[in-house]
Amino acid sequence: MVNEIDSVLECGSGLSTVFLEVMKRETLLSKSLTLEHSVQWWTHVKSVLAKHQLGDESIALCPLAGNWFDLNPLKPQHKGFYDLILIDSPPSRTSPEGRYPALAKLKDFIRSGTWIILDDFNREHEQNIVQSWLREYPIALIEKVSIDTGLAVMRWI
Repeated sequence: MVNEIDSVLECGSGLSTVFLEVMKRETLLSKSLTLEHSVQWWTHVKSVLAKHQLGDESIALCPLAGNWFDLNPLKPQHKGFYDLILIDSPPSRTSPEGRYPALAKLKDFIRSGTWIILDDFNREHEQNIVQSWLREYPIALIEKVSIDTGLAVMRWI
């Protein structure tokens, strides 16, 4: 999987955002985009990136519109397909099924072969979301990873 990944879109920022920027600096990744809905967290992550002299142009402040990110703030350079989509937001406190719209809302970023990782798969709501996606979209569940809060690793067919 690693050799196939050149671009990453992540929903929700944090340590992974810093890691993605390090990968870009080291030319291990050509493109990333992070969607963040919280102004406070967006500001914090941008300051961490600046502290480590990493770029912050790939983290987009996209407030929630209903239960999903408002994608209107995205810039032209953010458009296009991504090899990997990491879904770790919106938080469950906004809506238990808040991550369900991800595939429908991100369809313009997905192509055949795109990897999709859903975090917090140990939660019942996330398991239900994956079951719905498997029925509704051309994806395959490749692996369930039982670390921390769990991951569902899927691939768009």
